[in-house]
Amino acid sequence: MVIAVAGMVFLLFLFVLAGLLLVSIVIEDWNTRLISLKTLIELVVVRVSLAGLIILVDSSAVDIGGELSSSLALFCEQLSFSSLGLSCAMAVVVVALIKGLNMVAKKLVWTLKGNNGSRDGERTVPIEPLGAGDVKLVGVCCLYLSPLQLPVFVLLMTVAALVLAGYFFILHKETAFPFAPAIILGCLVAFIL
Repeated sequence: MVIAVAGMVFLLFLFVLAGLLLVSIVIEDWNTRLISLKTLIELVVVRVSLAGLIILVDSSAVDIGGELSSSLALFCEQLSFSSLGLSCAMAVVVVALIKGLNMVAKKLVWTLKGNNGSRDGERTVPIEPLGAGDVKLVGVCCLYLSPLQLPVFVLLMTVAALVLAGYFFILHKETAFPFAPAIILGCLVAFIL
């Protein structure tokens, strides 16, 4: 019982830590349009730590009664090592799809706008529709979600991205915008649902 309660406290600490890391990603992407690989690795470490901690926290050992106890059991199952393996496979597939779509979008922009890129010596560099850090962040977010939450994540991420794109295009006349806030909002809402 004591180990389970201590594990629950540590679970709460890890979620606060993950939240702080997500806030730092949003701030960093908003200000610099870059996402630190170090922060993404820290989020992966937190996810693996959560899976390891679930072993200590047996949801049946913490008697909190009724609906909350069944919610805790479902929550523990979602963050267990068995679901982590499935989430890793899902992350690989999603990242591969996004990288493929990003490549197609880059070719489409390149074709439609002609050689619209920055000069790099003799050749022209095409504009990246989605940065590599954003793609990695989507993969890391998939580690926290189940396959049933993936459609909600993609839908919310897309809607939030469209709102952000409209904000930056209409108010700031910029075509580039930070995508991490949309990714994180979609992930958090999908995780809670």
